[in-house]
Amino acid sequence: MGYSTVATERRAINIRHAIDWGTKLILMVVGIGLFRSEFLRMMSLPRELNNELYLVLLLAAALLTAGWIFVANKEFEIMCDFLDPLAYQIPNEVFVGLAIAASLAILLYTARNPLWVGISYSVYMLLSVLGWTRAKGEMDKAIEASRVKLEDEPKKMRDIYGGALNILYSYYVRQANLPRVWASFALGLLGLMFSLLGLILGRTIFNTVAYAIFIFSILALEGGLAFYWRFKLYAQVRPFETAKHDIEHPKSHKRRRQNLPNADASQGSRGGSE
Repeated sequence: MGYSTVATERRAINIRHAIDWGTKLILMVVGIGLFRSEFLRMMSLPRELNNELYLVLLLAAALLTAGWIFVANKEFEIMCDFLDPLAYQIPNEVFVGLAIAASLAILLYTARNPLWVGISYSVYMLLSVLGWTRAKGEMDKAIEASRVKLEDEPKKMRDIYGGALNILYSYYVRQANLPRVWASFALGLLGLMFSLLGLILGRTIFNTVAYAIFIFSILALEGGLAFYWRFKLYAQVRPFETAKHDIEHPKSHKRRRQNLPNADASQGSRGGSE
């Protein structure tokens, strides 16, 4: 029997999940603590529209950061589940990922200053444009190469993996993700322009407009629309993930069917009634 770490990896998966969720919990606590301290500080100041918009922007930036962490892990997991391209070299995207994480961190901790928000958000969206441009081309090649490799598999495997690949193609290649991030990038530059006007002219109304633009871009485009598309992707892929798991782990599939209440009896009664 050859040397293999598969069994060890399977046994350690719960530990890996615990570490992953523990890290997310720590980040969530830190984020909630930051928002709470800023909220209390704003409440101690005279009521002003820009202070309230700042709190909304801070919360939106925190949700955007948390969403990016979740999305990055979830979509990487889906890709690893269904992509097995033939003669395809996976590109190194470490720098882009770190740059996006850094720009989100700056956005989160400089939300009090609309100028720095404009800079960090514009950089984040520019990186998103570059990332989606590369992702669209690379996913197109990876999906096509996976389909070629899938041709030699049994029909049941082709149906499961092929169906999932079609969904991935619709989301990564055909979905209008590039126009969305281009629109958010344009809004980021527009907000940056208004924040510069506020700094140069000393008029808070320009900062108010800048805050409103950033909040709309994050909540409407990067939050609402993007996450609607993503959750639609996750829902469509879910049945194929279940079918793939049942093929790879037939014993657990058999146990799950046996645990269904009166499954065989109901089938038998239907057969008898017919």
